[in-house]
Amino acid sequence: TENTVVATSGMIDPEKGTIPIGTAIANTRFYIMGSLYDLSPPGVPGELVIAGKGLARGYWNLPEETDKRFVPDPFYPGERMYRTGDLVKWTEDGELIYLGRIDHQVNIRGFRIELSEIEAQLLTLDSVKEAVVTTVKDAGDHDALAAYVITKNDTDTENFKESLKRTLPEYMVP
Repeated sequence: TENTVVATSGMIDPEKGTIPIGTAIANTRFYIMGSLYDLSPPGVPGELVIAGKGLARGYWNLPEETDKRFVPDPFYPGERMYRTGDLVKWTEDGELIYLGRIDHQVNIRGFRIELSEIEAQLLTLDSVKEAVVTTVKDAGDHDALAAYVITKNDTDTENFKESLKRTLPEYMVP
């Protein structure tokens, strides 16, 4: 994980209609930032950025990804902050509301999935010319993955699934 398991705390008020992320716990700082690392005021959406004692050192054996996500904290020289990719906003009373993602990462059944990783694996298959992966609702109204492909020739989609199972975890196979 990029941060300690718990970074926020808050009370849930069923009367509000939304469930906030909460507020930062001790030794943790949250920023909501625009694309130029400008701070967003209450009500204005931006990317959630986390800083403080709970940050990880980075991603194991992924220095480029670490450098992209763990960036210098402009407000605390010598410290870093983690760009979460979550789109959030402050409420007037200082709580965070989750609005979605700023990238193509999705969360399905508790797994964080980069859709572009699945698309890249599909494009390695000889018969696939183009590929797009997205989320859809399954019969039980739960989020599920769906892949749309343009093939170079007629191909059985079951072959795609079997090929993907050799390179991706089961939860990432559309």
